[in-house]
Amino acid sequence: MSASPLVLLFQGCYNYPAIPDAVNQNTYTALQKEQQKLIPEDCRILTLELAEQISIANNPDYLSAGHAVNAAWYRFYTSLSSYFPTITAGYT
Repeated sequence: MSASPLVLLFQGCYNYPAIPDAVNQNTYTALQKEQQKLIPEDCRILTLELAEQISIANNPDYLSAGHAVNAAWYRFYTSLSSYFPTITAGYT
């Protein structure tokens, strides 16, 4: 029990690391070389084409429109089935 008041006393003494300069800079080239190396190496460049592909794949309106088109085609195929002959089989 004697350690808990001591912990509460020193809790506010922790110094957090300083905010990186990249937060306050407008461009990547304004950073120093050491700060540029902090960016992960496996980061990919987000091109316009990649951004479009991601947005289309995750757009619920686009997905629901695709399902609506498929449903319309299947209703069309169902309406044509009444013009096809009916085949029945029996066994006696």
